[in-house]
Amino acid sequence: MLERDFQEVPDLHFKIELLLADPPHIASRLAFDSTPKGKFLGLPVNGKRVSFAAIEAQLASLGVR
Repeated sequence: MLERDFQEVPDLHFKIELLLADPPHIASRLAFDSTPKGKFLGLPVNGKRVSFAAIEAQLASLGVR
């Protein structure tokens, strides 16, 4: 997390709700919860609670070919 992000969202918490691996593919569902200061993703939330989930998909490479 970048320093500016921490200043804008000091209480950001996330929970891994689902983690799947089928090497080299990795997928996860992350739940986020926070009370950002000022704007968050362009929206003026001003300290209101924000919760959302994200799906991430990654392709892992460990240098093995």
